[in-house]
Amino acid sequence: MGITTRLRRASVGVAVATALLAVPGAAQAAGHGGGEAYGSAANGLFTLRFHVYEHGADPHNMSGWVEVQPNAAGPAGSGPSAQSAQSAPSAGRLTCVDIQGKQVGAVYVPDPASVPPAFRGQALFATGVDSGPGGQDKMGFVGGPPSRFPTCRPTFAAPNMQVIHGDLTVRPAS
Repeated sequence: MGITTRLRRASVGVAVATALLAVPGAAQAAGHGGGEAYGSAANGLFTLRFHVYEHGADPHNMSGWVEVQPNAAGPAGSGPSAQSAQSAPSAGRLTCVDIQGKQVGAVYVPDPASVPPAFRGQALFATGVDSGPGGQDKMGFVGGPPSRFPTCRPTFAAPNMQVIHGDLTVRPAS
């Protein structure tokens, strides 16, 4: 084996190891046997309430509900008239739930009648991290067309927002 072949193999090995380290859980299959996640959380822009179940190792074998409601204050610069038109909770359906340890990932598709026209046909990928009693729970969200989310692995959307009010509870199946 020549030096070029060894360098190529080493480069591929380093690239794979780097990718696996950069995405926690990437080396593991999605859906580790199910569980339950529930709670309510507010982050300043909206309030999320949910109770979801993953029944077994298949993240598409799930049930539960999700409710998303914009907060009355809304983001900076939004007037009260814009918020009052969107203050009702958004109904919709879950398409995927994946519970891994103290993390949950879920894909939620809002009912077109409950969201503004610009968001119709879109999905919301949500990640929640349960930091335990008294800990600072976190959330992360990514929006886009449902086809953008082939997985609901909790590591897909970075949990980069702290829960200001509320609590998330994630219980993997035992």
